[in-house]
Amino acid sequence: MSDRRPSTAEAIGALGAQMEAMNKRLDRDYTAREAADRDAAAHRLRVNERLIKLEQGRTIDGARLDRIEPVTAMVTSWRARTAGALMVLGLIGSLALGGVWYFKEGITRLIYGA
Repeated sequence: MSDRRPSTAEAIGALGAQMEAMNKRLDRDYTAREAADRDAAAHRLRVNERLIKLEQGRTIDGARLDRIEPVTAMVTSWRARTAGALMVLGLIGSLALGGVWYFKEGITRLIYGA
């Protein structure tokens, strides 16, 4: 083992080599960041185009909205018809029960002959 210290020229050479390696690594990182930025910009552009199409009501992922709207209208009309039918049945049942309650004495006399 020697305690020899490197000469100034050797220290400068080693420092230069380290600086060169660091510069190469920074260049690789910069190139990778540029590629990632380009990919992100392209993705943002595609998302923006899809949002514009959605705003204009044209397409979502190639599916036409005008094909979907009649189906949703039909399902909504079925729900409305079902709700209306249930309300009519409820009204008829209430009227029948009210009529039975109102004419209960007459019905009782008619059945039992009193």
